[in-house]
Amino acid sequence: MTGEKMKRPKAPAFYPIHRKEFKWTIHPSPGPHPIESSLPIAIILREILGYASNLREVKYMLNKGYVKVDKRVIKDYRFPVGLMDILELVPEEKLYRMLPTPKMRVYPFEISKEEANIKPLRVKVKMMVRGGITQFTFHDGRNLLEKDPEKACKIKPGDTLVYDLENKQILKHIPLQKGVLALVIGGSKTGTVGTIEDIVHPDKLRPKIVHLRVNGGTVQTIKDYIFPIGLDTPVIKLPEVKT
Repeated sequence: MTGEKMKRPKAPAFYPIHRKEFKWTIHPSPGPHPIESSLPIAIILREILGYASNLREVKYMLNKGYVKVDKRVIKDYRFPVGLMDILELVPEEKLYRMLPTPKMRVYPFEISKEEANIKPLRVKVKMMVRGGITQFTFHDGRNLLEKDPEKACKIKPGDTLVYDLENKQILKHIPLQKGVLALVIGGSKTGTVGTIEDIVHPDKLRPKIVHLRVNGGTVQTIKDYIFPIGLDTPVIKLPEVKT
């Protein structure tokens, strides 16, 4: 699957396209999110939101600067829009956040202007760079350099930092620990929201397992599928919160 197009049967299963109606669909360009967890912006505008009926109309909207992702004008119709990204339709004054559902890895849900400046970032990699500075890499490819070793010590891979897109600063730290509200972003429980009851590692050769309390019951998934989203209440609007 290379180039600008890919055969429809080979597209990720969650793509909202008809597999046999046409031969080709849009292949996302290299960007902040991998193909397995993002949608090309053209598919969102055309197949999901219905702001365009064909690719020509999509390109017109993008060339006019009518579409933004995380406050940045996007002109590439193949640009991959992924988890927690803020999609803005400027003329319509509509704002959407990309969130997982049981059937889709990401789907645009409308949000308010007040919430559009906030973006939760999940820490993927923590490493030391030159000068004794700690570098954090997030799920959307962003990087953060932290010079204060005391602050850096408190942040671990799997934690969430709430980022202010307008002022470009960190507002809150949500650790991956017991009692925290979390969103499942992968596996068979994708889209589930619950409170972390326990984090266990029964087998050193396998990933850590997280137990979530959901509607009085318990579900489990691997640690890599957990996205902390709040200490007591979610920091963002969710389609449906189950606790």
